[in-house]
Parts: sequence; structure tokens; C-alpha cells
Amino acid sequence: EAYKKLKYPEQKNIFDKAEAFLKNVGLNIKAQELFMFVAKIPKGKIATYQILAKILGMPKRARWIGFVLNKNTDPVIPCHRVVMANGLIGGYNKGVKKKIALLKGEGVEIKSGRIDLKKYNWKNN
Repeated sequence: EAYKKLKYPEQKNIFDKAEAFLKNVGLNIKAQELFMFVAKIPKGKIATYQILAKILGMPKRARWIGFVLNKNTDPVIPCHRVVMANGLIGGYNKGVKKKIALLKGEGVEIKSGRIDLKKYNWKNN
């Protein structure tokens, strides 16, 4: 929903086209891989958009990771466990307050709107 607040119409148009593509064509292979990795993040741990982009071989596509995760409606995929590289919470398709509540419910401490990445970082082995 954040894309609806974009300042320039051409930016919104890009997101509209991408959203239509995902609806019409379905998830591409990279999106399926992304959901597979996110599903592996255990309770009480987090990953960053940037790290997931690197794992998928797309190191400069962290925003794409966020875009795809925002479209997820499957509760089995714990998208709330993915945060920004600077420890900030980031967005969530059910709202940031819900994301914070879910993370806190799993034992993740949030101080001044940030998560200690060293303490809660998920190690993909």
C-alpha cells in the first residue's frame, strides 16, 4: 500500500504493472526461492531484505524482496521476520504495529524502533 503514496505517477505506474504481473503470471522462480528461505527463519530470529537478496544472488534487489514479501498472503511464510539492514522494522502487509507485536511475541527485543541484528540474526546454513 505504501506505493500508493509515491510522489511521482511514473513510480506508481511501475508498481501497478509489477503487481498486475504477479497476479496474472504468478510467482517467478526467484520469488518461490525467496518464500522458501523466509519459511526457514525460526521464531525469535530475523533476516534482512539485503541478506535475502544476496542469498538469492541479487545483491542490489533488496527493495524487490520487500515488494514480493508485501504481496504474500500465506500465513505459513513468516514475512514479519524480515527487517531492514539498519535494524529498523520495515514494512508489513498487515501493518507495522502487527509486525512489531509478532516479533515481540517471538521474543525479539525492539529498542527505539530497532532490532539488534547481531543478537537476532538468522544464520542460513
